[in-house]
Amino acid sequence: EDSALMVSEKPKKLAARSGVQTENSVARVTIDGAAEYYDNFTGAWNAAQGHTAEILLLKDVVTSSSQGLEINDNASDITLEMNEGVTLSGRTWYGIIRVNAGKFTLNSGTISSESGHGIQIKGGEFILNGGIVSAPAGKTYRGVDVENGGTFIMNGGEVTAGQYGVYCQNSAV
Repeated sequence: EDSALMVSEKPKKLAARSGVQTENSVARVTIDGAAEYYDNFTGAWNAAQGHTAEILLLKDVVTSSSQGLEINDNASDITLEMNEGVTLSGRTWYGIIRVNAGKFTLNSGTISSESGHGIQIKGGEFILNGGIVSAPAGKTYRGVDVENGGTFIMNGGEVTAGQYGVYCQNSAV
């Protein structure tokens, strides 16, 4: 059974959410101790914006957003964990996750870009405590692309890519 989910850039309907996990749940978001389960990863990601939030990815997700999943709010402090063996992947030049403001932390799981950077930081902060961030081999893509005042802190985990595992320009690593 294929458990991958296509996540659209702009969902056409409100993501189903519930206080209890169902067979359709792909993510759990916890904000201020309250947990909600989402059937759509974009809905879960958007719910975490502007908050200190923990997202647990329950199943593989393939994003279909060409721009990636973004953090644009300085109040955002999002921590992502994944069940064992779970991957967040997709095709995007800019990064599966783009941190333009706020803070993003990866504690476990795999973020894998099929055609572009794994994670791009432009102005925000990314902390890698565990897990894997990868971009395609044999290409000019970067596992972690840090530009324009972004900050990358690597406490653990792994970064792989075709050109640079970590690329830094006008930023801090």
